[in-house]
Amino acid sequence: MLDRLTLQRLRDLPIEQVAERVGLHVERHKSLCPFHDDHRPSLTFHARSNTFRCFSCGARGGPIDLVMRRLGMSFPEACRWLDGGARIDPLPLSRPRPREEAYKPFDAARYARFFEHPWLSDPARQFLFQERRLDPRVAAWCRLTSWTDRHGTHWLQTPYYDTHMRLVGLQNRNLDYKKSAPAEAQTTSRATTGMVSQIENRTYAQPTSEKNSQTYAQPTSEKENRTTAGMVCGPTSGGRAQANSASHMAPATASSSEPMAQPRFRFPQGSRCGLYNQPVLLHLRPGEPLWITEGCSDCWAMLSSGRKAVAIPSATTLHDDEVRLLLDLHDRLSTSFHMYPDADAPGERLFLQLRDLLPGLTHHHLPPGCKDFSDYYLSITKNKKSS
Repeated sequence: MLDRLTLQRLRDLPIEQVAERVGLHVERHKSLCPFHDDHRPSLTFHARSNTFRCFSCGARGGPIDLVMRRLGMSFPEACRWLDGGARIDPLPLSRPRPREEAYKPFDAARYARFFEHPWLSDPARQFLFQERRLDPRVAAWCRLTSWTDRHGTHWLQTPYYDTHMRLVGLQNRNLDYKKSAPAEAQTTSRATTGMVSQIENRTYAQPTSEKNSQTYAQPTSEKENRTTAGMVCGPTSGGRAQANSASHMAPATASSSEPMAQPRFRFPQGSRCGLYNQPVLLHLRPGEPLWITEGCSDCWAMLSSGRKAVAIPSATTLHDDEVRLLLDLHDRLSTSFHMYPDADAPGERLFLQLRDLLPGLTHHHLPPGCKDFSDYYLSITKNKKSS
């Protein structure tokens, strides 16, 4: 098992040097993505966070993730490769950055008010309660809210809190992303290659009216906030949600009035989106299991099934204090860790990565035909409804 100092040293290896070492040609912090049929450089490298991300296929992670995916290695193999064979100089303790790349911390004060009175639009309610069949108390506990931009695109906002209930990050999910996919396939010509070109041809419906673009959440009673069936339903602001306009809810965007291609996810600058649903850790009892999921959607499904859960999208994006927080639970409360990995190679790789960090992480197998725990949860709820 790797010690933490070695693991952190490998995480700090310059991501662009690692990319060139595995055979990628990096120019102006970009390269062709090796994980899909890429014809325009869509793999972007971020020197500040030392990570990579492809806005076409969604591939993302740090130096270790890049080696694992590019070379087809397991987590221990990738670490050994980086530790012994890469010969890459570590990052200096203080790197001079251009002024335009200067680090800007997450502006929690700007976004915190959005979650004081959460409200959900009709598309958000359909996504959460009809498509995902989630318990409404989970949406209240997680303080999910929504907004609509001036192009009519509907967004679901997911806040990230630490154990002190401080807002540390924010995820915006494009609820119209999947709906526009068929239109892309019809309007994109054969000469237009790559997913980037498809996104450029995406169109969006214009908003009908301010009234239709907003649906306000009903008041949440104190009874609905209580813990039931083993699920923690946390505090939300009482009373009816205030009438916040979509422009107030939306992050700062460009001044152009032309519809723009929107990615599936957007994160405000400085967002720290590593360990999701940290407040649930305060409600763990001695010996109670904690379930690890791969994303927010799986975490919501796990909470709706009556289990206490957190989400970890990538082991390499976990901060040291978040790892220590989980290890402290194991030492102090004898917390056991459990996981339903996604039924694909990245899901199994994530499990192997986390198993090296979390002692005794237990692997649970999904039933045949289920790609992730959200699918499993949907199959359970449908069977209950039919019976």
